[in-house]
Amino acid sequence: MEVFPQPRTAVAGLRSRWDRWTGQSWGREFEEWVERNVVVGRIEGWRTQPFRYRKQTYVGGLGTLEYRLVDMRDAAAAAHLHRLLHLAFYTGIGYKTTHGLGQVRLRFDSD
Repeated sequence: MEVFPQPRTAVAGLRSRWDRWTGQSWGREFEEWVERNVVVGRIEGWRTQPFRYRKQTYVGGLGTLEYRLVDMRDAAAAAHLHRLLHLAFYTGIGYKTTHGLGQVRLRFDSD
């Protein structure tokens, strides 16, 4: 379990949901593209926070982080990444999303 959502691991769950729900198959090649082309650009106020559920405590992260796309040559993959990040607002990212963990709020800044 990671408390800091690296781009590939954050996108992997979203990609798998998308493929299952839409019948498309972006596959692991897309995740590898994300690993090569998306980096964490900025982190603000990141901290870990415990979440108690029944008899267990889970640790999650809270704060702001920015993903940056470093190579925009594959327009189809960049567009799909954009779709998946929008999906994250509705589905969350990571573990225990049905209990409120993994909430995502998007903010798109233009340079």
